[in-house]
Amino acid sequence: MKAFNRFLHFVLYPACVLMGALFVGFSIYRLVLVDESRDWPGVDGVIVSSGVRIGGKNNGLVNVDVQYRYTVDGLEYRGATAGYGFDEAPFGSDAAAAREKAERFRTGTTQTVYYRPESPSVSCLIRGGARAGFAIPIGAGLLFALFGGWGFYRLIRPKKV
Repeated sequence: MKAFNRFLHFVLYPACVLMGALFVGFSIYRLVLVDESRDWPGVDGVIVSSGVRIGGKNNGLVNVDVQYRYTVDGLEYRGATAGYGFDEAPFGSDAAAAREKAERFRTGTTQTVYYRPESPSVSCLIRGGARAGFAIPIGAGLLFALFGGWGFYRLIRPKKV
C-alpha cells in the first residue's frame, strides 16, 4: 500500500502544480486582453444569435451566449466573446444582468466589434472591463501550485537518517 500512496503522490502533487499554473495562466491571459482591448479598433458587426443560458446546480450559473460576425480587410470572422473583463468572464452572473446584456446584444442588430489588429480573429463587443475579480482565480491557482510544489518537494527531498 505504501508504494501505491507514493505513486499517487507522484501524480497528485504535479497535477496540482499543473492545474494551478493553468488557472493562473488563463487568468493572466484574460487580464492582458482586458488591457489590450481598450485600444483595439472597431468595425461594424452583426449579432448572429444571443440568449441566456442557465445551468449548474440549482440553476445558479447564468451566462450570456452571444455570437457575431464581422469583416476585417475583406475577410469575415466570427466571434463569441462579449468582453474579457471579470464581469464578462465565463464565470456566470445573476439572471437580471444576463438578460440585460442579452437584450443589449439582440439577434440581428449591428454592434461595434473590437478586434486585435495583429490577430483579427480575437475580438469582443465590450472593451476593457473589470480587473479586480481576477485576484480570486489567480490567488486560488497560486495556492494550488504552492500546495502541489510543497507536497512534491516533501516527497522527493532527501530523508534524514
